[in-house]
Amino acid sequence: SRLRNAIRSATPKIMSAVEPCCMVAPLMRQPRFSDCGYIHPKYALKLWGETLFTLVLRSFAHHNSEHRFIFVILADDERVITSFIRETCILCGIEWYSICVLAEMTQGQAETVTHALKELTDIDLSESLYIFNIDTFYKPALDLPVIESDGVLDCFKGHGDHWSFVSIGNDGRVITVAEKRRISDHCSTGLYGFGSAEIFLKGAALQKANNALVAGEFYVAPIFDLLIGLGYCFNARLLTGNEVFFSGTPLEYETLKKNKGAKRNYFAK
Repeated sequence: SRLRNAIRSATPKIMSAVEPCCMVAPLMRQPRFSDCGYIHPKYALKLWGETLFTLVLRSFAHHNSEHRFIFVILADDERVITSFIRETCILCGIEWYSICVLAEMTQGQAETVTHALKELTDIDLSESLYIFNIDTFYKPALDLPVIESDGVLDCFKGHGDHWSFVSIGNDGRVITVAEKRRISDHCSTGLYGFGSAEIFLKGAALQKANNALVAGEFYVAPIFDLLIGLGYCFNARLLTGNEVFFSGTPLEYETLKKNKGAKRNYFAK
């Protein structure tokens, strides 16, 4: 199995039926950064006095004590990153989390999340599931989007062709989702919500069966489009450019470091 083991960390917490199930934040190597000469992994890079990982976890500070977080790492990084995750969770007030260790890289975020959900047998797959990454962070204490149907995507109006694009109807329902194909001005921030982990797994299984790779990877965003084809309904939440910050590439990261306006906006109440 690619998923070698699972580490259960932090003080165990009794999860009630009304609490959101979990948020998954995969931490993987980022060759785009190491190839550019960065010594530290991306999640440990400093920005505005914090690591990028800390900024990601503080994005939803309102929910840090009520969600179970799942972090996915590589076995080669286990010794160093486990203590880093533990210290950051304490700093951010996260009370319940698990670390899943992958023996090797997967073919993308969708496959990574699938492995983690199948390995952690104490997860209630009927509970809601939020998936996030370490490429993006929000203004502190922004509420998670409400899942009113089968799921939700956070979107913003962006430029360029390197995003997951979302076509949205006048009623706020998602019509189509396309990876790296500009079908609208609305781009996914990379925060995905599913009404249940079961819904995600159904879409991921269909994606795998169809070998629906994009640029050699199984992305999460196209799963929404597959599920829409099966009759599932998803909503979109629109955010402004002042609420979300991107650091997925060295250029984005360096731009943020120099952007005093973005820093002021981030810390503004």
